[in-house]
Amino acid sequence: MQEKIHLLVRALILKDNQILLAKGVGSKFTFLPGGHIEAGESAKKSLKRELQEEMGIKVRVGKYLGVLEHSFSLGKSFQHEINHVFLVDLSDGNKKIESKEDHLHFIWVNIDELEKNNLEPSPLKKIIPKIIKNKNFFFWQSTID
Repeated sequence: MQEKIHLLVRALILKDNQILLAKGVGSKFTFLPGGHIEAGESAKKSLKRELQEEMGIKVRVGKYLGVLEHSFSLGKSFQHEINHVFLVDLSDGNKKIESKEDHLHFIWVNIDELEKNNLEPSPLKKIIPKIIKNKNFFFWQSTID
């Protein structure tokens, strides 16, 4: 079995009691927008770059919220993610987001509908409401034993 480790940055983007989620075309799961940290690149710079590539927008990367380790199997490979999550503001306040990448689209979802939208990694379904209630909430979570 092939193994792969991913060092990722993720954006928590909130507006009007909704959260912006990404979804791969044909996928049944959603996830927070973001992507891989490149060698020699800071987490904040990586997140700005990824969101610019995915959505064509400039953002303000705010507070670091925490980290979530997650693992899963994908075909015959084992995937291990380390997700660093930041609070992000849309620079222009625009709620209309269009994907610049063919394999991805974005949806605004009510905070109380995270479960219905198969948000992964799944601990985020409980973590995000805690962040919204307490802006000083900081988390470390793992799905790995």
